[in-house]
Amino acid sequence: MSDLHLTICRDKPDFAPPTRGFDRVADLFPLPMGPYERYMLLDDTAEYPMTFVISIDVSGELQREAFESALSGAIERHPLFGCRVARVPRLGWCWVQVPGAIPKFDWEDSDVLSDCPRGEQIDLTEEIGLRIRVCHAPTRSQVSFQFHHAATDGIGAMHFIGDVLGVYGRLTAAPGEEVPELEPLNPQLLTERGRLWHDGNGPRPGFLSRAAVRVLEMLWQIPSPLAVPRRSLHVHDADLRVPALVNRTFPRDVYKGLKVRAAAKAVTVNDLLVLDMYHSIRDWNRLCGRHDKRAWYRIAIPLSLRTPLEDELPAANVLSFLFMTRRARDCDREDELLSFIHRETESVIQGEDRLIFTFAVRLLLKIPGLLAGLLRVPACQATAILANVGDIRRQFRARFPLKQGRCIAGNVRLKALRGVAPIRHKTRVAVSLGTYAGLLLVNMQCDPRYFARHEAERLADLFAERIRRRSGCDASVVAGWETSRSA
Repeated sequence: MSDLHLTICRDKPDFAPPTRGFDRVADLFPLPMGPYERYMLLDDTAEYPMTFVISIDVSGELQREAFESALSGAIERHPLFGCRVARVPRLGWCWVQVPGAIPKFDWEDSDVLSDCPRGEQIDLTEEIGLRIRVCHAPTRSQVSFQFHHAATDGIGAMHFIGDVLGVYGRLTAAPGEEVPELEPLNPQLLTERGRLWHDGNGPRPGFLSRAAVRVLEMLWQIPSPLAVPRRSLHVHDADLRVPALVNRTFPRDVYKGLKVRAAAKAVTVNDLLVLDMYHSIRDWNRLCGRHDKRAWYRIAIPLSLRTPLEDELPAANVLSFLFMTRRARDCDREDELLSFIHRETESVIQGEDRLIFTFAVRLLLKIPGLLAGLLRVPACQATAILANVGDIRRQFRARFPLKQGRCIAGNVRLKALRGVAPIRHKTRVAVSLGTYAGLLLVNMQCDPRYFARHEAERLADLFAERIRRRSGCDASVVAGWETSRSA
């Protein structure tokens, strides 16, 4: 990779939208890391890096100079992407601003678009938490953004990507054309991102006891990792080193069908997708010869802790987790399992219990070395990770002109987006869901140490077929809509 020398294009006025308090950004640093950011830093290893990649496909001629200027403008709006981490006396681990910091960048001119890369380890003590690769062709391009998970979560990454496209659109739109409108950001809110109780009153009565019960459940209910498929004679070791990232796309009728069925059962579409994830884990394990009905299956669901008070927060990691754990035999009682899922998601997401995981991390960090030691215990934390970013356009901090439901950014159009959360030891599959232009997007990453490419495809097909049947759509409606199998 070669370093990108960013230049800010000044040939058009107001190329960048307002950023409130920007003249005081330097005063924010050094900025102490939040508990979840420290957790991501401690959990980062060369074998299982805490980085993730979001790859976008755009149609049209992507102009390099304008794209570089758009990156510069977006990084100005999201200050953590101009920082490294360092120990600061009396403050501990902090984000430290690096003047003139630039991301590692690679631009390749090729008619053949490359595969979406898997995240490599980023040493935040040596470089900023952002890398970019562009595979450029005359009429289409693929841009891969690699983020360190300590620097941002998926929603923050979407904010940043939306800003890159928004600023690019403002630079490349023809005279008289509608341009993207970017919303103001307030970097001062970065000082509030680690605060769990914004009212200053602390936890309500009963929170600590519920937190203790949740932690004890996690310690007692040790989940089983996803079964490893039996090795076929024709599978070579080299196949297992290929990142097994696959994706599926469903047409509008499938998502509409899911909404109808969710309404009929008084649950959410996400509840149905979690249910199908449980069934897919059970079915896959059976295919691999594992039939233990007493095994615990745990699905980890990332939760954003953003509140309406933080609508103008730049990219950051403001996450917690909801862990749902059930026995394998519970998958045989679908209605009961769905009721459990709905109760859990409704009570946790809407209430104070969504803070429990991050609160526990904060307590563990008070004892030096304790969290780091626990993270090195070779135990399974979750069978699978299931993240739902919702409507992708709503996650952008920009309002784009639309054509057939797709965002127009100047002379390019956003065609598709792929990305998935990082995996860790014994959590062998991560799935990310989202909707764009009415389509349901399913991205799945399997641990390449245990899944050959064709095995990851088989697991994705199993989950996709569950979704298709759940929607009530005929197989012919879905046929041809799955995206090409891309790593």
